[in-house]
Order: sequence, then structure tokens, then C-alpha cells
Amino acid sequence: MEQWNIKFSGIKQRREFRADLSALLLYLQNSEKRKIMMRKKILAAMLCTAMGLAACACKGTTPTESEFPTVRVPEKTATPAVSATPAPTGSGQEEVPFTDYETYVATTKLAKDYVGFPVEKVTDEEIEAYFKEVLERNKTMEERDRAVQNGDVANIDFTGYLDGEPFEGGADTGFDLEIGAGGFIDGFEEGLVGAKKGETRSLNLKFPDEYKINPDMAGKAVVFEVKVNSVSEYVLPELTDDFVKELTDGEYTTVEAFREYSIDALTKDKQYLAVIDYLVQNSEFPELNEEYITASLDSMKNYYQMYAVMYGVDLETFMQMAGIADTKTFWDDMEAEIRRMEKERIVLYCVAKAEGITLTEEEFTKYATELAESYQQTLEQFLEERERKYVEQSLMMERALEFLLENVTEK
Repeated sequence: MEQWNIKFSGIKQRREFRADLSALLLYLQNSEKRKIMMRKKILAAMLCTAMGLAACACKGTTPTESEFPTVRVPEKTATPAVSATPAPTGSGQEEVPFTDYETYVATTKLAKDYVGFPVEKVTDEEIEAYFKEVLERNKTMEERDRAVQNGDVANIDFTGYLDGEPFEGGADTGFDLEIGAGGFIDGFEEGLVGAKKGETRSLNLKFPDEYKINPDMAGKAVVFEVKVNSVSEYVLPELTDDFVKELTDGEYTTVEAFREYSIDALTKDKQYLAVIDYLVQNSEFPELNEEYITASLDSMKNYYQMYAVMYGVDLETFMQMAGIADTKTFWDDMEAEIRRMEKERIVLYCVAKAEGITLTEEEFTKYATELAESYQQTLEQFLEERERKYVEQSLMMERALEFLLENVTEK
């Protein structure tokens, strides 16, 4: 699988993660790899799996058994913050019922002292870790004239043999394999360390005894004939003005300007995470909209099922390919995340009402127009497909978020 790379991982972007997840929950089959620019985000936690595999499926090829030695997906990171905007529905709005957040105002008891909530300043260590991540996510591959080392990317042709005969799906050409990443069965990557460009190696291996991706191969002894076409290594870019300019599509032209933006974004993200966690953990909620919870979870399952069909396997096998061994725990975690997202939207709306936040017609029109443009619709088309009150509630949550951040105090 090709490495899924993002161009820029800002911090506002983390709040947008939940908006994207909401959109997936509403109509996930519309999901596609979006252009990653300045105000996009790191996809993380459970969504990483879905989008990582989606990116591969977009190559337009049917996955071969060369990918069944285990599909590697991006590692999990910290759960991002909710977006103030529960993303507006598309053509699938009938599948996931909206929540009317006005119904929660009278029955939700907000945590006390959320105005002026104290949050620690962003540390130098957090700032440097962020810049390290930016560079890591923009690394490139450069070919090297030497033997394969751990961490390299070897471009290979390979054929697998069972009892002396090639087995179905056990071959590929021009495959980029990251050595040491655990993408193939035990012994495959290790067996290529020390090989040079043009060299062919025979690898005597055995598939795991419990190999759910292809049970017919479980426990079977096989031989892989592998030719190394090239050897490359990852190279991190230097943090220069030119790098920043390209990274941000010219929005920032110097390292210093980009650093100031990043510190501000990190600060707001840390503040938001602290405030929203406090509100959710210390507020009292009535029973949530179970119809929405159930329909949202079903939409996620349908999304995974869609990709399982594309890969020509059943859902359970697809989950195994994604590295998800315990599917029950995965779906339990997914449901818990949906519930938490709903609570975050509830407290934001309730804060807006508690603080007397109101909207002008001009504000609403501007907000709705921006959303319509993001869906490549006119304002009229956008509002024809959506009830106005849901768009208004979304904007109220945005205003509540702005209010919370404006009133945070630094420890």
C-alpha cells in the first residue's frame, strides 16, 4: 500500500476532524480523499483506518493477495476535538436523523465555571513535537545505491510458491515495501535486509496459523522469489522559508510567520480540548437521541461494508485486513465516540443559549453560503435540502466555541 501522506497538519484541523466524521456518519459513501491544504486536518483514531484504506481503494485496482500479508494503516493518535459544526447533511440526510439540540436546553445541566476556564500554556516541547510531526509527514523518498537497510523502501517484484506452484494472488511487480513496518508476514521484510538492487532472494516462510485474511493459506509453508528493483530511504525536508511557502500554498512565506501561526493554533486547540473535556465530563445530560446514535453507527458499518465489497471480501475479513482483530471492541469504541461527539455538540449549543448568543440574518446568510459552496451548491439548493434550524444550530455552536476560547485564561 502506498503511504498515506498529508500535506499539512495544523491544529484547527483537529477540530475539523469531528466535522468530517459527522459528514461520514451522515452519508459516508460520499467520502473521498479531499485536497489537503492549510486548513485541513490530521485524520486520526478510528477514521484513520477508514480513510487510509479508502485512499488505497481509490487507486482503481482490485487488491491482490500481495496485500493480504497484512494491510498497514496509519497509527492511531490522540482523539481530536469536536468541531463546533455538526456537518450538514448531503443527499443521505434521510439515513441519519438530525438531533434538534433545542430539545436539550431545558434538561441539560451545564458544568459550573466554564467561563474563564484556566488552561496551561503550550510548552516548548509541544511546539517542537508539532514541527517534528510536520516534517515527518512531508518526508520524501530518495533512491540509494546500497544494500537494503531497516527503514528503507524496497521496490520489489515477487512471486509466492506453494508446493512448487505459484499461488493465486501471491505475486506483484513494482511494489514499494517499507522494511520493518510489518506490512508482510514475518520473515519477508527481514529477509530482504542486505539485498542490493537487481538481486533476487528466495524466502522460505510460513503463513501464521491463524490467518483470517486468507484462511486457505493459514499455516502453509511457502517460498517467495523476490527481486529488488531499487532501494530508497525516507528523507525529512528542512524547515526553510521555501518549504513553508510550498506547504501552505503561499499563505505563509517565512518560518517565523508559520511558527507564530502554529503556536496560536496549538494554543487554541489546547484551550478548546481542555474546556470541552471539562464541560462534557462535568455536565449532566438527559438521555441522548438513540435513533441518531443507532443510525450513525449503522452508517459507519455500511461504509466499511462498501469497502469490503470493493475488496471482494466479507466485512469481518476486511476488518482483519485493516488490522482490527477485535471487531466488537472496535464498534463499541465507535459508538462511544459517536455518543461523546453528540454530548460535545449539546454542551456547545447549551452554552450558546446560556450566554444569550443570537444570530443576525447577515451572519446566517454568510455562514450558509460558505457551507453551500463547500458542497458546490447555490445557497438556494443548500437550504432546499436542509431545515434552516439545523444550520442555525450549527452556527450557534460555532459562536459558542468562539466565546469559550475568547474567555479562556492561561495558567
